[in-house]
Amino acid sequence: SFSKSNVLNGVVGHICHAPLMVPFYPWAYSHKQHHRFHNHRTKDMSHPWMKAEEYKETNAVVRALALDHWIGLYLGFPG
Repeated sequence: SFSKSNVLNGVVGHICHAPLMVPFYPWAYSHKQHHRFHNHRTKDMSHPWMKAEEYKETNAVVRALALDHWIGLYLGFPG
């Protein structure tokens, strides 16, 4: 966090998120959940972990955009 003060963190968070047009408190909650469950197979909200068999069953276009192909590397599409 920016400071030990929750009020100051909230003010700075709102100021920094305002130009992005992203509400601060919902973002802060989802960010906390992301770090809480980071790399958990079923609970990680930001990255869908799959077994190899599940990944092979995924749509070929999604696989191509998910860094399996040069265009995915170029576009930076999260896979």
